[in-house]
Amino acid sequence: MNAKLTKEYYFPIVKGSQFGMIKIGYAIKSAFVKFLEDPKGGWTKIMNFHPTRYLNSLIAYKTSIHFFGNEYKAAEKGNKYLKKQYRRMAIALSKGDRARYFAIGENLTKRSSYFQMVLFVNKIRFYPNNYTIGKVWKFHTEIRNILRNEKTNLKFRRIFLPEYNADGSLKKYRPLGVPSVVWRVVAASYEFLLVNLLKANWEENQYGGMPKVGVVDAWIQILRNIGNYRTIVGIDLAKFFDTVYLKAVDYALKDEGVPSKIIEIIHNINLNKPIIKPTEKKIEKERIKAVQKEAPIKLSNKPGIFHMVNERDISLPQGLNTSPLLSQLVLNKTRVFYGVQKYERVIHYVDDAVILSTHSPEMAIGFYKDALNTSYNGITISEKKTEIIRSMDFPEFKVTWKRPLKFLGCEYDGQTFRANTRNGGVFEVKDAPSKIEAIIKWLELNRNSISPYPRRDLSRLMNESWNHMETWKLLDPNKDLTDWERNRIIRTKVLKGTVEDKVIELYRGSYMPYILGSTNASSMLCAGTILLSYKRGKGRPKGSKKVTL
Repeated sequence: MNAKLTKEYYFPIVKGSQFGMIKIGYAIKSAFVKFLEDPKGGWTKIMNFHPTRYLNSLIAYKTSIHFFGNEYKAAEKGNKYLKKQYRRMAIALSKGDRARYFAIGENLTKRSSYFQMVLFVNKIRFYPNNYTIGKVWKFHTEIRNILRNEKTNLKFRRIFLPEYNADGSLKKYRPLGVPSVVWRVVAASYEFLLVNLLKANWEENQYGGMPKVGVVDAWIQILRNIGNYRTIVGIDLAKFFDTVYLKAVDYALKDEGVPSKIIEIIHNINLNKPIIKPTEKKIEKERIKAVQKEAPIKLSNKPGIFHMVNERDISLPQGLNTSPLLSQLVLNKTRVFYGVQKYERVIHYVDDAVILSTHSPEMAIGFYKDALNTSYNGITISEKKTEIIRSMDFPEFKVTWKRPLKFLGCEYDGQTFRANTRNGGVFEVKDAPSKIEAIIKWLELNRNSISPYPRRDLSRLMNESWNHMETWKLLDPNKDLTDWERNRIIRTKVLKGTVEDKVIELYRGSYMPYILGSTNASSMLCAGTILLSYKRGKGRPKGSKKVTL
């Protein structure tokens, strides 16, 4: 049975064969240099020696064991174990045995050091140049303690990111939730269990929350269907995470067959309030008032109330891995995607949506509001941000564009298509209606380059919020460092004593720095170093050894 989970995590692995080609390149270069220095040596002697030697090395290094050594073996061993467990979970899901799926999944999240560490490596990307090996294992101990004891005392901070107008004046503070390093990994373990379970019944026109679909897929649907509808409306849900009733989340999870124990854990995690600086408590109170005003609580008079009455200060925590998934699950349980499909198409990405309709804009918005069923889940649209993009004018009976459709970093006004890229560039196509397929092809080829939201300062904020080390401070590089070592330290801001600093120190003076320009190779060596450094004791990965770097 070829069963596979939707979301899987592995340690970074780099095959030695990839770097064997680099070695061949260096061999040819050195051969050419030698020929220039000593022409009498002749091409025949040089070519017979170098390429043959390194082609043989390429075959020998194909498994990477001789090429990278113990770091590779540690990461590969972890991946073999994880692959076996993922397959067992996938088979259980394919057979509809959810009890077995959660039994294997809970055992993996609570007992497997490999799984807890692979989540850490994948979710805390800045760990190599910020934390020492000892600090990483301290985090691991805390993560294991929380998961095994099913603790729910979530720690997350409220951070306010200032946004400015074009003239430089302050526009507003954008509230962000930043969980601690430990809780980012804990939440990721619950997200892993839920994503793989929910994928089978996930709404096909909801392009957020699931792996391998996103901004590009949403825009491809829009471009391919926009010509079939006369009305386009841009919908924005008001304070999405802040408005979803926690009871509605519980009912949605129960409907999907999630065990009551996990539902209770997730519910209690979401009840926690953020840590707020004394100087920012006033801003937080203003934020709650704004939520109450824009999305007032609407009580239901019907029996079996689904919501939890609150003052909008308890909600799905922003920044937590599970919050986007849970909020979208509740939205999927409404009827917004199942209106009159023949006459309407709703394309969603988290809290942003585009309605393509043959009805008038007012009717399309009205259908959407009715389908939300706000009194049961708390979700409501933002009247201020909802816009009519295109509609038919009467009595002329002419379809006209009122404003460009701005959606997830791209813009389309019926004639010109623009897309913002992560490196600050702009992709623009004029006379777009006649070039739809070409635009779609470009989007598919540049799937990872589209920038839906400005995230320039977000990573720095998340790092600094829980990290007392100032990551922007650079060490004075020693004069005897090689060019690679100096560039690596400057580019990644490696701090003294951190995991990556240990890797650099370990391989200094060897041939490795010349091929470690690859981010994948560096990631693998750092992950392998962590696994190899795990002390003997309870929960130790089987067969690993403690090494002194």
